[in-house]
Amino acid sequence: GSTADFTALASAINNNVATTGVAATLTNNNSAILLSNSDGANIVISNYTNSAGSLPNAGNISGTDASMQVIGVTNSIDSFGNVTAVNGNATTLHYGDTLDSGAASTTVGGQVTFSANGGFNIASSVSGTASSMVGGTSSVFSGAANSTNSSSLETVNGLNISTVSGANTAITVLDNAINQISTIRGQLGAVQNRFSSTVVSLSSAVQNLTSAKSTITDADYAAETSNLTRSLVIQQAGISILAQANLLSQQVLALLPK
Repeated sequence: GSTADFTALASAINNNVATTGVAATLTNNNSAILLSNSDGANIVISNYTNSAGSLPNAGNISGTDASMQVIGVTNSIDSFGNVTAVNGNATTLHYGDTLDSGAASTTVGGQVTFSANGGFNIASSVSGTASSMVGGTSSVFSGAANSTNSSSLETVNGLNISTVSGANTAITVLDNAINQISTIRGQLGAVQNRFSSTVVSLSSAVQNLTSAKSTITDADYAAETSNLTRSLVIQQAGISILAQANLLSQQVLALLPK
């Protein structure tokens, strides 16, 4: 439209976000609106009208006609909310639908972003050129059916938070990095628990072996002590008998006359 402030329109769109799922954000000093759908669904603008314009005809596509430009995909927005780069075809909507170049409706396809802690590949069994009409079987990828779509590595040191898109990417990358660290910590914790269980088991085995060895050693010591005591008793008995034998011979000699 010709107005330079879309605050009222953005407010009206946001008042119905619970029903439509489409949220509006003002950009370019309130002279443009950025529409988004968190579920990735298509955003459809139909039967565009504007009170400032009149129905165009084949010979008058400008003049009092009020048009609206719809950009398919917004690629980058600066820190002030201004669109700095766009990716996708722009569609100009005119009041009325009498000209091929002045459509009154358009559909902006939704986007889905896949992210994970590690690398991955995704393929679709449906071609990206298949029918995208209501009830059709269109793929979310633009390539041929069953073609592999590989993930790209995003690192923390390569983040750029000077744009909204970059900041959103940074949040996703940091979340995945934290999840990766948490996964590694969980794996290390599981290994540490297994080590602790093994240490406890080995400690119990060592105690049992020590106890068994002590029992065997004590039994051998007792037997050797008994053998020593037996030997000492026999030795002392022999000495006593020898002493008695010597005493008898002395007594016999004492009986002889001097």
